[in-house]
Amino acid sequence: MNIRILVLLSSLLSPIAWGQDADDATLNAHLQVAQQHIQAADYSTALQQLQALERDYAGIARYDYWYGVAALRTGQASLAALALERAVLTDPNHAGAQLELAAAYLALNRLDRAEQQLAIVEGFNPPPAARQAINEYRAIIAERRAQAAAGTHLLVLSVDGGYDSNYLNYPSSFDLFENTFLAGLAVLEADETLFTNVRGIWLFQQQLDAQQFIEASVAGQLRSNQETAAKAFDTGIMQAALSYGRKLDDANTVRYGLDIGQVWLDGSQFRRHLGILVGWQHQWDPDNVIHLNMRARDFNFEQARNDYRAVQLEAEWVYQLRADVTLRSRVAYDLERVQTLPSRQGGSASRNALSIQAEYNLASNQQLLGQISYNNLRHFTSGFAVFNRGVDADRDDHVLSTRLEWMLQLSNRWRTGASALYRDQRSSIDFFNLDQTLLQWTVTYVY
Repeated sequence: MNIRILVLLSSLLSPIAWGQDADDATLNAHLQVAQQHIQAADYSTALQQLQALERDYAGIARYDYWYGVAALRTGQASLAALALERAVLTDPNHAGAQLELAAAYLALNRLDRAEQQLAIVEGFNPPPAARQAINEYRAIIAERRAQAAAGTHLLVLSVDGGYDSNYLNYPSSFDLFENTFLAGLAVLEADETLFTNVRGIWLFQQQLDAQQFIEASVAGQLRSNQETAAKAFDTGIMQAALSYGRKLDDANTVRYGLDIGQVWLDGSQFRRHLGILVGWQHQWDPDNVIHLNMRARDFNFEQARNDYRAVQLEAEWVYQLRADVTLRSRVAYDLERVQTLPSRQGGSASRNALSIQAEYNLASNQQLLGQISYNNLRHFTSGFAVFNRGVDADRDDHVLSTRLEWMLQLSNRWRTGASALYRDQRSSIDFFNLDQTLLQWTVTYVY
């Protein structure tokens, strides 16, 4: 939430909400405890306490008011809006809830609704502190509308330093001529390296009107490996995307877009792609968001036999479990169809992906992220004899990965963090059995 909104709202808090009526002693006791937590800036504790009481007290204006206040202070504007809408529906004269609802709409960038709420609050002949807040909110609305007219820009630059235990993606040890008189002549082994990444992404959004918008992004990455033998795997990546979006209503948004990409390996062109996207986002309720996407991409390699076209179906579910815990789950299916004859080894293929991620806010400036994912790659045609001691075989890979990341917000523009990833791959062809560990430290600047 905008820090100016937080400061203004905190200055307006008082132990008694405007228009509060007497109620039973049990509810009053609960609300007193919640108010104490809020006034001590312990918003997460207040929200957890009030969430536990929702089944018993939802629909009582003063309970919904403080529930909305706690949710808004923890950055859960959608949850706050739902609670505060209940409060003003039950008690339209609850001026405090009306003002907080304006702030919730402002945090959600629903500027028209925020202005409507401010007009309602003005009808209550508010005291000077509330009048000042109203004027500040109107200034924020005007500022955001001016920004929307000009477009919103965001530039993120990152530098990573890390360790890769298996940059070749080789098995720990594999003898190409095992059990023959040439045994030991060609033994392939995993190798490690230190590396440096330089990454950047530029994001732009332009509101066309209240419902329509366009988005654009350009992202790039350069990886430089330290070990001499690993220099052949230095990688450059450049991607760009442009999309048009439309809000169908408060819950549903659709997007249509194009994306392009280019990959360089050891300074030479390796692969490029061109793709289209159709996406749908649905806000099921304040705690649940569903994303459905379909992508079609055409991949072209420097060696044309590797060309293929891919269609991807993807679904993602984002669930706000608690004020400090967010869960994300993703499932995707890719179908890759080869384009040339002769084609790559194994011909066409399918990919399946499933991941579950949890984000936990350790403190206001720290976050811990954990993820576990499963991926499957299955080729439709036997091949890979060169990797299977001369015998063609079906390739079916199963990959289990775990990732842990810690992030620290140093300031509004600077953050840092560390991450660790372990990948274990098991395949129907022994050569593709491998494991890999990645350790990385990151410094990021946001402009």
